[in-house]
Amino acid sequence: MDLCTEKIESLPIWIQLPDLGLKYWGPSSFSKICSTLGIPLKTDKFTKDRAMIRFAKVMVDMKLEGPFPEYIEFFNEQEVLLRQKVKYEWLPTKCLHCEMFGLLETKVKEKNVKKIAAKVFPGWGWMHNFHLEPKGRIWQRQELWDELSTYEPSDEPWCVIGDFNAILYKEDRMGGDEVRMAELLDLKSFVDTCELQEMRSIGPYYF
Repeated sequence: MDLCTEKIESLPIWIQLPDLGLKYWGPSSFSKICSTLGIPLKTDKFTKDRAMIRFAKVMVDMKLEGPFPEYIEFFNEQEVLLRQKVKYEWLPTKCLHCEMFGLLETKVKEKNVKKIAAKVFPGWGWMHNFHLEPKGRIWQRQELWDELSTYEPSDEPWCVIGDFNAILYKEDRMGGDEVRMAELLDLKSFVDTCELQEMRSIGPYYF
């Protein structure tokens, strides 16, 4: 049996254009601005309805090999060159061994935690929840926020990592039931109390 592998050269990728002026929120403007990255395909519903104006969200068909610039430039209607920041909700990952895209290992077994932590965060202290749940899953979020708050260092940096199945902003959830304010308060209160900042992430936007 002769099997052939189709070569994929491009993929649709959601991008965000933070603080883009509302006068550029239209099909022709999006097409002009995003064509420097690839082929603009569509916007999301929030962008189309101008319901969330912190950033415009556009799906662009981009080459797998990139480039993936952090900024793009375009001329406005007065021929003034503008510089626009670009954020990618996900970027293709390439395996150095097999030269294939899309391979990303995120599961850490309990026996490997100390070794990986020492490599990623050398010199840092490390606390995990494997002793409570074999696979490190999070069930009681409110208890987690309360306990983590007691570990907050007063004069040293710290980092809280995990999939908490919780959101900080209504627009972080796409589809499904409408977000209730009560769903946001616990995590937001924890973040504010501990003076944490949400870091940039990569990967598909979860639903």
